[in-house]
Amino acid sequence: MASAATLADDTRAHGGGMTRAWLAIALCACGDGIAAPDATLPDADLERGIVEVHMLAVDIFRPTSVYFQERDSSLALATHLDENGRARGYLRPHGFVTVVPQVVGGITPFYTYANVSPGDTLVIDPNQITKGGAQIRIRIPPLLGTQFYTLETPCGVTDISPAAMASIIVDMTGCGASADLIVVAHAPAGDVYIYENDVMLSETSMVMVTLTDRQYRPFATSTVNVVGVPEQAQRWYVEKGIALGSNVVHSGSSVQDVVDRSISLSSEAPVLPEATALTNTYNVEATASGAEALIDWRPAMEEITIDLAAYDLRDQTSPARYVPEARTIVWTESTNGIAPVITTARMQWAAAETLYQWTILSRRDDEARIVLPVLPHPELAPDPHAPPYDMYRLAVMGGATTVLHRLLGWTPTARWPVEGDSGTVVWQALTQ
Repeated sequence: MASAATLADDTRAHGGGMTRAWLAIALCACGDGIAAPDATLPDADLERGIVEVHMLAVDIFRPTSVYFQERDSSLALATHLDENGRARGYLRPHGFVTVVPQVVGGITPFYTYANVSPGDTLVIDPNQITKGGAQIRIRIPPLLGTQFYTLETPCGVTDISPAAMASIIVDMTGCGASADLIVVAHAPAGDVYIYENDVMLSETSMVMVTLTDRQYRPFATSTVNVVGVPEQAQRWYVEKGIALGSNVVHSGSSVQDVVDRSISLSSEAPVLPEATALTNTYNVEATASGAEALIDWRPAMEEITIDLAAYDLRDQTSPARYVPEARTIVWTESTNGIAPVITTARMQWAAAETLYQWTILSRRDDEARIVLPVLPHPELAPDPHAPPYDMYRLAVMGGATTVLHRLLGWTPTARWPVEGDSGTVVWQALTQ
């Protein structure tokens, strides 16, 4: 896997000071390093360096244009993705990379990374599909009186009942390089389970998983408490479950009346420190554009308490609007609360033969804005009267920062790509 570049701190971006970090733009894995036949050699400018972009699921019969632009929108390289969906060019810090697939009729979605730097590896996966194919051969211990067994993985839930009698092959496509496994025996007296973490997978060879010497464990009651709910809230949503990558199992949810600024949800589930408990919670009464939500994961335990008061984003104080002459989307926000680190927006306008949909994702600085490049072709310039839509901003803490380089396909309706032992995401849709 190509390593993500480390971005320098306290540099200047688009004329304003900011702390640099990865741009979040794709829900997928990084590509391997490639040759760069299209990347022209830079001059003696030591600031310039290679930026790579990799788009997954590319139609090789339709060319996809790529524009590498400097921070002032000057064109550094116009090229196209190769047959593997890759391109590389040289840029100075804080430039733009835009990928425009060729589409005949219908909708033309295209994508821009804003504020990129030399060494960045940019990955776009519009389909939000975890790549990588593998198989395992699994054998599990039988349980008296039990006929139905399931295997829960990051790829989904599979009926593996025959594996109690003989080893069987299970497709693990989409699980990635490794996966946690939960085998559930659906016994008459109640579900019990076996947990196996960090099973290494291979696309080239069969992996054997033999659990016949293991003992099933009983489910236990676990509880999540959400405290510090905003005073004005009367109804609150909470979901809890076990996270296996982006797949969540043994999940339960409810909408509850808020009592003393808190709610609580209990359920039966595997409870063990090796597993990851995920909580998703938000105000069901807030408008879609004003809802603030929290996603939290940590080692599973019998009781978890999350204090929302510790995760209060800055308030938005004016609607977001597009300012064509300044090439920006701007809004205002207070200085109190957690500062967002990423903002994303979509814009849409009609042309003679297609409907353009532009997704821009930008690393935040102290200014509440997204700076847009001036793209090389006039048809790619947004309609001045087309407002941005589907805008949201987010702050991330802990393990949530490890996936910021692959979030382009993520939206608040999709599962967060959980990685690591713990992490927290706070996101809020912006009003327009």
